[in-house]
Amino acid sequence: MDEKVLVEVNTKQIGRVCHYYGELTESELPVHKGQETAEKNQEVWQYREKLKGYYETNRKRMRYRTFIDAGYMTGSGAVESAHRTVIQQRLKLSGQRWTTPGEQQVLSLRVAKYSNYWDKVRDLTRNAA
Repeated sequence: MDEKVLVEVNTKQIGRVCHYYGELTESELPVHKGQETAEKNQEVWQYREKLKGYYETNRKRMRYRTFIDAGYMTGSGAVESAHRTVIQQRLKLSGQRWTTPGEQQVLSLRVAKYSNYWDKVRDLTRNAA
């Protein structure tokens, strides 16, 4: 059943996942080998309800095919890489200590630099002087 959920999520069929789990009764839920106690069945039932709620709540965010077709990245790798490059590389240097306002100012400048807006920052500082 877990594979079925993953396949349906990856093919943009969240509605079918919610419908599928909504149609199962407690007695129809799969039970893993060696875990056939009433207590374990209750855990599985509670997990199913939680999973169903998660899918229903986040349905609008799970439009992966739409996002991919529009050219957006759906993985977290690029964000994690940018975090290392833009934030950690500067703020975690040996001996660095930051106040929140100072940290924000430095990060704003680094974001501008890595977003190719440095020329605009330079022009703003020249015009302000």
